[in-house]
Amino acid sequence: MSTVSNGMFVRFHFKMYSPEGDLLADTEQTPASYIHGMMETDPEGLGQFLEGKQEGFVGSMTLEKAFGPAMPREEAITVFPKEQLGGNVEKGMMFAANIPGKGEIPMTVMDIRGDDVMVLMGHPLAGMDIPFDVEIIEVRPSTEADIQQLQAQFQDN
Repeated sequence: MSTVSNGMFVRFHFKMYSPEGDLLADTEQTPASYIHGMMETDPEGLGQFLEGKQEGFVGSMTLEKAFGPAMPREEAITVFPKEQLGGNVEKGMMFAANIPGKGEIPMTVMDIRGDDVMVLMGHPLAGMDIPFDVEIIEVRPSTEADIQQLQAQFQDN
């Protein structure tokens, strides 16, 4: 059996839960895949957990602050003019914005009030410990075709 290490193509299933135990994501229909050491998993700590595991591994883990630390509440909620966000925004929409001095920050539209949009800056799960169930279904040396396919897949998203 192959082991997850740098340069290996890894295909796996995972279930991601809220801290309260609600199912947030499930790859049962379409497994996740990446090339270890070349591509990041989301969240990054998931790939770190997989390192050294063998094909066929099944297990559970909890990633502490899986999506980074939470921003202080007074900084996390911000109001922007709708036109500054491109005008076409809807409640619940997620996007990333480059904020001077902070870099690229994920944002979620919380509310729209006339021409103002209230956003939560940072990942909605930031600061939370997130449980995962994982099953590694394939580990093998990556090929150039794997690299091209995964790069195209992530460029389309």
